[in-house]
Amino acid sequence: MLDSIAVLSSNSPENWSFNTELVPLQIENGTIVNSHKALIRTDTEEVLAVHGNGYHIISHDDVVNSTYDAVKQADISNDFNFQITDYDNGRKLKIDIIFPDLIVQPVVGDDVRFQIQVYNSYDASWSLSQQAKAFRLWCLNGCTTPNTISHQRTKHTKNGSLGLDAGANLMRQGFRQFFNDKNMWTSYTKQPMSWSTVEDFFKKNLVKTTHKYKDHNEFNKKQLDNLLSIHGEQVNHLGHNAWAAYNTMTQWATHTQECAVPENAQRQRSDQIAKAMRSDTWRTLTNA
Repeated sequence: MLDSIAVLSSNSPENWSFNTELVPLQIENGTIVNSHKALIRTDTEEVLAVHGNGYHIISHDDVVNSTYDAVKQADISNDFNFQITDYDNGRKLKIDIIFPDLIVQPVVGDDVRFQIQVYNSYDASWSLSQQAKAFRLWCLNGCTTPNTISHQRTKHTKNGSLGLDAGANLMRQGFRQFFNDKNMWTSYTKQPMSWSTVEDFFKKNLVKTTHKYKDHNEFNKKQLDNLLSIHGEQVNHLGHNAWAAYNTMTQWATHTQECAVPENAQRQRSDQIAKAMRSDTWRTLTNA
């Protein structure tokens, strides 16, 4: 299987395709720590992480192979690009499956493309995660939705690898949801939303903090300014409506280059947006 995947767009396989092993954890004085084990790369003996005894390895190879098999089994399109990216010396892995022919237009000239993202890690920073997503091509935004029907996260425990078996079904569900979401996105383009309404929504749902500041209420002013700057660009292109507010949020979640760990920030912000879109406030504002 790896030979067939190697021809697809990816980082060098040696960066993510390596054997790992859980070994006894020994501290400097020679004592064995029975409650934990060290996860090592067997080719370099580098310690990738330290885990409790409940941790079970889900290998990057298994994730890559099972994901590729799931794409073929789901049979939603034969036109796809399979891209593999590793982070932190192979500790983390992301797979992007892009379907160039699966596109909807909420409004004329504004294309949104279907894609799948899969995450795995050896250091427990990312659970095994499989997610069907939409990707707005005009500004390269990932399109977060409030629906979780096509999103699955699995911990690295004894039965964690069973999550891989659901891949094909998740992709089919995500495919159907993607085309259903077109109606939601189109409705956003017709729903007016003033600047002050959007700003208030951002303050209360995306950048709210527990810290108190002298010159403003409890929100992260830097990130609010970032959001409002993006919103100004979106309004100029789309007008004062829910579609502009929505794309402001997704652009903020997608473009995280200024963050210390951009990929983590993307995941965290996407989760924030999904939660905000499930709120009664957003439903009221969009007449959902």
